[in-house]
Amino acid sequence: AMDHFEKAIALDSEYMLAYVGLADTLNLMSSYGTASQAGLWSRRQDLVERALALDPESGEAWTALAALRVDQGLTEEAEPYFQRAIEYSPNYATAHHWYAYLLENTGRAEEALPMIRRALELDPMAPILTVQYARVLWNLGRVEGANAALLEGLRRNPRFLSYYLNMSTNLRELGQMAESMRWIQAGLALDETLFPLRIMECKRYLDFDDEPGATRCFDEVEAAFPEASIGGRVELYQYREAFPEALEEARALESRFPLPFAHLTVGWTLLSNRRLEEVLALVGEHWPDVLASDGASIANLDEVSAAALAGHALWHQGDEERANVVLDRALAFMATLPRVRGEGYGEMDVAIHVLRGDKERAVASLRDAVDAKWRDNWWRFRYPFYDTMNSEPEWRELVAELEADAVRQRERFAELAKEDAPLF
Repeated sequence: AMDHFEKAIALDSEYMLAYVGLADTLNLMSSYGTASQAGLWSRRQDLVERALALDPESGEAWTALAALRVDQGLTEEAEPYFQRAIEYSPNYATAHHWYAYLLENTGRAEEALPMIRRALELDPMAPILTVQYARVLWNLGRVEGANAALLEGLRRNPRFLSYYLNMSTNLRELGQMAESMRWIQAGLALDETLFPLRIMECKRYLDFDDEPGATRCFDEVEAAFPEASIGGRVELYQYREAFPEALEEARALESRFPLPFAHLTVGWTLLSNRRLEEVLALVGEHWPDVLASDGASIANLDEVSAAALAGHALWHQGDEERANVVLDRALAFMATLPRVRGEGYGEMDVAIHVLRGDKERAVASLRDAVDAKWRDNWWRFRYPFYDTMNSEPEWRELVAELEADAVRQRERFAELAKEDAPLF
């Protein structure tokens, strides 16, 4: 695509849509491929500026500019650009799609829903729109609707691999690790070069408590996709409690994807290495409101995680009063979210209660998480941080329950694979 857009520009330097197409191609090469996102920002900016100079009322060009600002973390600047794009080109499905993505990722899934529905009305056969629609439903806690949308899309486009990736992710969030792995391997049977699925496969071995399987998987992925796999081993090193190595891997991930999820990965890994000032500097750089003295409100799950991270760092520094203010704000926002089945907070409250020495609430929260089928990196409860809880019999039973479930899931996956059971 890049070659064709560049040829179009060479043939007709006044063809505005060729500049937009090339900018969007570079965007997707970093999102779906191995290109460095930050390394392409300057070129994307130049292309969009050229397109807007040719046609200041191009909805396609304003959409491309908004998408660039989203990637740069400038969502407040991006939003009016999307709105302008829709005003100029109300039938451009991509403007509605990418605006829905922004809304969803800033904790505004209710607003995202009519936006992605409009995109589907405009382009009902585009499979990626069905995926985004399912993601929005999921983040609203409408799990059955989300999975039904993915399955319906799959019936129309059985080779569209994002359906497999998203079904795998959803099933993992529901605690169904064996079924999740089945979807991963079904997708890889269609295209073994899809490295995001390969990385997910490796992580699923950790969910199974199978370190040799995970290590072998990561070795294979890195040999096959040396560039794409950069940053992929973070969780393997965390599983091993090799925190310096985990930090190095997290920084590599952040350099490739300078996005909130990568910043948070670096932050939690810094915390594991007790580099507390760096933790607070990172939170202050990317989420300054979290540490603001006026107690600005938390708006989304990323900010919840950043607040929990900052609270841990402040507590370990001995500033318990300030830590409690930040942690209380995080807990208050968690109370408005589901634990699982949507944009949930998982087990973050458990760690806060352990930090504060509130063993009763820690046990109760972990019990709730286990019963809700939360299983996301459950093995972290083996960390020394949680040793203070080992005097609590119910806590030990819950951790043992998680370990036993991992073994059951691994055995179930082996049975399903042997039977070649249908996916749905």
